[in-house]
Amino acid sequence: MSNTKPSASPDAGDASADSGVRTAPVCFACGVPCEERNEKPVYCPACERRYPQSLLKSLHDPFHYSLQLRGGEIIRFTAARINGEFAHLMFDDLYPANRPFPFERGVDVRIADIVWSADGKH
Repeated sequence: MSNTKPSASPDAGDASADSGVRTAPVCFACGVPCEERNEKPVYCPACERRYPQSLLKSLHDPFHYSLQLRGGEIIRFTAARINGEFAHLMFDDLYPANRPFPFERGVDVRIADIVWSADGKH
């Protein structure tokens, strides 16, 4: 998943790296254009306000994460991606006994139902 997109208009066609077209950074979570920043990946201010930092980190840095849903369920996961109003949580074999069902391809949770999230081994 690329974190930049051409700043040229969509009608300009594809720009190669040799064309000299400057690329503008886009938010790693939602894909909207962002201001130039030194840190990578870049998140727009709206996503930085809306999502917990550990959930944003899980989008680009597979590791140990967990979150609690409004119903009290605690889910441990290793990576995520944002799909509109949902976060798709992915797993590996780190937490095979943590889930009531296998969820072999991950599980989608409503972002509004996340109470807290954490980064690090638990």
